[in-house]
Amino acid sequence: MAENGASHSDDTDADAGQAAMLSAAAAEISELCGSQGGQQARRLFQAITSSPVNIQFVSSVVFDGLLPEAGCDTLRTIVWKLLVQYYPLDPGKWGSHVAKKRQEYHSYVKDFVRAEVFEQRPEWSDGAPAAPASPRSVVPTDIELLDQIRKDVIRTQPDLPFFSMEFRTQDVEYWIPGSEVDIVKPYRHCDLLARILFVFAKLNPGLSYVQGMNELAAVIYHVLSLETHSGATLEHTEADVFHLFTSIMVEQRDVFVKSLDFHDTGMYGRIRQMNDILKRVDPEVHRRLETNRVDPTFYSVRWITILFSQDFPLSAVVTMWDCFLADPGHPHPLSDYVCAAIAVALREELLQGDFTANMHSLQRLPPEMQDGVSDLMAEARRLRAKDENILSRQRAAQQAGQAVRQAGLAARTAGQAVGRFLSDVNDRFRQPRDAEFPAQPAMTADDVPIELQELRSSDKPGVYVVIGSAARVRTGPALNSPQCALLERGESLGVSEIRGRRGRLSWPVQGWVSLRTTDGEPILQALQVPLSTTL
Repeated sequence: MAENGASHSDDTDADAGQAAMLSAAAAEISELCGSQGGQQARRLFQAITSSPVNIQFVSSVVFDGLLPEAGCDTLRTIVWKLLVQYYPLDPGKWGSHVAKKRQEYHSYVKDFVRAEVFEQRPEWSDGAPAAPASPRSVVPTDIELLDQIRKDVIRTQPDLPFFSMEFRTQDVEYWIPGSEVDIVKPYRHCDLLARILFVFAKLNPGLSYVQGMNELAAVIYHVLSLETHSGATLEHTEADVFHLFTSIMVEQRDVFVKSLDFHDTGMYGRIRQMNDILKRVDPEVHRRLETNRVDPTFYSVRWITILFSQDFPLSAVVTMWDCFLADPGHPHPLSDYVCAAIAVALREELLQGDFTANMHSLQRLPPEMQDGVSDLMAEARRLRAKDENILSRQRAAQQAGQAVRQAGLAARTAGQAVGRFLSDVNDRFRQPRDAEFPAQPAMTADDVPIELQELRSSDKPGVYVVIGSAARVRTGPALNSPQCALLERGESLGVSEIRGRRGRLSWPVQGWVSLRTTDGEPILQALQVPLSTTL
């Protein structure tokens, strides 16, 4: 009964928190009233408060970059939670759902973050000798795992004092080698960030923690921490960040798994995919980078793994992530097209530069690109639309090619059948040459029943079959030009041009062949198959 009472209390508190959050979002929209961004924000607010939420509209607006970049922090947190499916589509269920998810996270903290393990603070690996490692263990001890996380957390967003700030005093503690993080009794934002990553690693031992995850979690943490309404607490923020981070890792997981590096969704598979996109949308830039031996792994690994979180100011990264979270993902993730858009935006520098200049351009993006991230995202969407058209034409060409190959196979099969029929009939009716049984003329294509041969009567380009004993193919139209091939009786061939009794072959070999002898005896006979449907 006590547990049920606690659960009901949590649900009530969560409902009140959700109401406060919506009120805060409405107040933000009022501040934006009159601006273009305010109008879009108002339409978004109407969509997220309808039941069920019009998630298609929300995704479309956010993907198109229409969520205001500033002044709508609470609205953005609601949208992000909807886009990663942390919130159900019924706003009336938000309170009970998040209460359950928050309770779930804090039970993980209770299970995995044990005070007795961390009460004797270790000497970290970048200070004095590290804590003893588990001998020849593949799975790190809790101390080793936290040490690995700590070394990355203390370097997260170094230009932003937020993560080293204490909760209550707002004092900033600047990092020094050997600095600790306290996940048992956290008092700074970096401590909570480390605890989130620690719990995730414990729940996912096959993946554990990999460098770069801290950058992804930090973006989410910073966005959700900007909620300032009365229902927002650090306890709630920590749990919500954990669940949003887990959802994003479902999409990003494979780029952190070394064994999947060469799969389509793994690190090198994604890089190859991005490079193929660049080759399609701007072949000249792609060719220049290849000529300069600028391998895409030299500049795009960080872009793809941590979604540009170290290459742009955090405010710009948040704008980019708006689009990433709303991304339908077809034909490829929008982040791949952002990689291509960066190269396209730098095309003049890249086309004029050598290896060193190209690497400098790609690894140190210009300030105007960092400040104009909305334009970059618009270019990425344009490149995706362009690529979709290119891929659509390629698929149509492949389908047409398959139809051509099937038609060519059918034509060759038909030609061989006619050739075998003529040969069999001629052999059957050939008679001894004596007075009593005068020889009968060999059967020609004109003697074959029309329902079997499906032949043409006029010399036109098209598909032909050899009905003579053989057909000599020469390199030119002249009869004295060198012979280059010999086609046997029954073989089919494509004639693309007729000159007198000579025809130019387009397949199965290139050259010229006679349609009939000088005496008028046919060597080839046309089939009723149009040349345009053959190879």
